[in-house]
Amino acid sequence: ADSGRKTLDVKKYLWTRRRNSVTSGKIIKYVEALWRFIFYTTFCVLGYYALFVPDTAVWLSDSWLNWTNWPLHPLTASMAFYYQVELGCYIHQLLWTEVSRSDALEMIAHHIITIVLIIASFLTNYTRVGTTILLLHDLADIVLEGAKVLNYIANAKGNKWLKLTVDILFGVFAVTFFVTRLVLYPRYILYSVIVEGVATFGCEFGGCFIFIGLLCALQCLHIFWFYL
Repeated sequence: ADSGRKTLDVKKYLWTRRRNSVTSGKIIKYVEALWRFIFYTTFCVLGYYALFVPDTAVWLSDSWLNWTNWPLHPLTASMAFYYQVELGCYIHQLLWTEVSRSDALEMIAHHIITIVLIIASFLTNYTRVGTTILLLHDLADIVLEGAKVLNYIANAKGNKWLKLTVDILFGVFAVTFFVTRLVLYPRYILYSVIVEGVATFGCEFGGCFIFIGLLCALQCLHIFWFYL
């Protein structure tokens, strides 16, 4: 009888430990998603101030101005700060990428490409294109992380009513991702660099082929993730 009771106690202990481990993992993922939601929201606010305050950046309505008078483009304090916090964010994400995730290699490649582009564009003063790219990328991430946060809450006991909201947010994310990264990014970023930049400088501007290659690699990752 004692041996049977001990066996039951061991099984109960292992089951409780496994349950607590799963619960702890979900809490960690929830906190991480909440944290990412907060800093992506913050980045979008910084990007808005960099590009729309006090006036809308002129190159947003005319992408040829990404290249007019380059490299003598003024760098505002808000643009410089935006660059710095984004660089810090991507370095942090590179160091803490989950290697167990199915797309870990693609995510690591994305972070490395983005870090190189941020540093190189800052040093060469391609900050008009750079700030536009950063804001385009952050918009979809806000919706994704917000949906993840609500999804973790919805999976908790008594919160099933949130499921519809979660489904709607994931749908909004898919649309936002498609518009910002598969429509606006190639139309206003890739086109500007590959066509307008080359037409202006004949691909003799600093790092022409490097920038084109890295930006096209980003687009390939966008397509991969959208169809994942």
